[in-house]
Amino acid sequence: MILRVQSKNGTKRIQTEQSDTLQRFLEKVKCWDWESEFLAAYPSSQTGDRDYQYSHVISRHGDMLYLAEKKPSGVVGDKMSVATVEEERVDCELAARDGKIRRKRDPQLCHHGAEGKCMNCAPLDPWDPSYLSSFDPPIKHLSFHCYLRKLTSGVDRGKFLNLEDLRCKIRESCPDHPPWPAGICTKCQPSTITLSRQLYRHVDNVMFDHTGIVDRFLDGWRRSGRQRIGFLLGKYEVYDHVPLGIQAVVSAIYEPPQVGWIFTDLEPDGRGGKVAYKRSIHTHLLTAEECILAADLQNKYPNPCKHSAAGYFGSKFTTLCISGNEKCEVEIRGYQVRVDTRWSQSVSQLLSQARGEYGTDVMKEARPLPLEYLIIELTTTSPCNPQPLLPAVAEPLFPVENRAAVGQAVQDPHALSSYLTSQSHSSTNFLCLMADFHLLLFLFTSDVAGIHMKTHIPSLCRAILEGDRAAGDAWRHSEHWSTIEQLVAGANVSPVHTTRATTTAATSGEQWSCVQCTLLNAPGSAACDACQFPRVSS
Repeated sequence: MILRVQSKNGTKRIQTEQSDTLQRFLEKVKCWDWESEFLAAYPSSQTGDRDYQYSHVISRHGDMLYLAEKKPSGVVGDKMSVATVEEERVDCELAARDGKIRRKRDPQLCHHGAEGKCMNCAPLDPWDPSYLSSFDPPIKHLSFHCYLRKLTSGVDRGKFLNLEDLRCKIRESCPDHPPWPAGICTKCQPSTITLSRQLYRHVDNVMFDHTGIVDRFLDGWRRSGRQRIGFLLGKYEVYDHVPLGIQAVVSAIYEPPQVGWIFTDLEPDGRGGKVAYKRSIHTHLLTAEECILAADLQNKYPNPCKHSAAGYFGSKFTTLCISGNEKCEVEIRGYQVRVDTRWSQSVSQLLSQARGEYGTDVMKEARPLPLEYLIIELTTTSPCNPQPLLPAVAEPLFPVENRAAVGQAVQDPHALSSYLTSQSHSSTNFLCLMADFHLLLFLFTSDVAGIHMKTHIPSLCRAILEGDRAAGDAWRHSEHWSTIEQLVAGANVSPVHTTRATTTAATSGEQWSCVQCTLLNAPGSAACDACQFPRVSS
């Protein structure tokens, strides 16, 4: 028999058998309308019965069935309910602003009273091209909230605005050929993609609390010559230098166990402190692999947005690359990837939009893929008058995590002992002494001599951020920290425990030393008999 199925894509006649199960029938339906999540069945004889059960779907020849697309929780109509989307604080603050660019009365062109307005002094929209081009350099990309104001400035006030990310999926279970990758046709193949330059960016500027954050990160490269990757930790704030702009303020850099992605790309050029200039418009700004990884990280941290049916649109996650500039000096460049670069390999055609010789937009095949269409450049700055979230810590600094592979000191109890008992820290305020991000991370993630500090670190962090010396002194005299200070004082002698690792080592004349005591970094295959820390060949 033949059943009629109707959805937003039209009506389709599907041939089925009385013996078919509902699951088999839905597989046939999915071959035609692969986006539908569930089936709403209203046979022609009972059109008004919206509680019709699935067991009665396959009824008789000629029945009409209706498909409906499943929406995520909180969806009202075609949009996510505004109440269910919890946007970030900076987005809520910018959404409440008027955003208009105020202009003073021009004494030569304005012939009205002091309270009047004319076209020469009326407030400008934040996306006004003449105003954006007046900056030095001109603003090429609108801020995201400026872009939203532009979309919602029409007669409908953004009633039908719906932001959606690009989707390039292959339609599954096509009945005309074997499943992908064995076969594909025009019905299940993604549509043609046309690349054009993005008009906006989610983050307009990246600022470091102080230059010492970058210097400490670069120190890992200076000492080892190996490229490093780090995750930026901080907050988003309003950026007043751009209409309705957003600024990412970096307060610390966490260095995870290295995964091979080149974040720093620095090579000495042999001219005394100069580095090679390799990244430019004539070579590349980001490689394809870096773009793919940046896009993957952005997808993991989407931006909450009430103007999207999914509740998310884009991402504020940024990518910074440290490389040499045209003067062969170290320079930090900021980027965001504008679309998900994990496109399907079966996209029928990929086009790019560019400006022709006569000033018109022309289309051409985008092969090889022009990466300049996929990245948005961000400015990076440091404040003239730094007011860091974490106070500056005097030398020596606590070791940075995960640098053992490049031959630098490891984070262990003896590193903590050396840091706390250093003569340069003897007169330092306790809150300033503890205001080292890498020290706080070490105390939070490790059990120092079996003492769990995870539940106690948040109160110390609050005291540091608020500058509350009384709370800091109370934390310092707590039982858990007093115990650690006693253990640290006992470990300050730093004896070297010598053991015999194996018969092979003893025979060859090698001597094995404890990593905890000698602060060596290469991991061994055994543990020191005295303290159970890994040991290495000395």
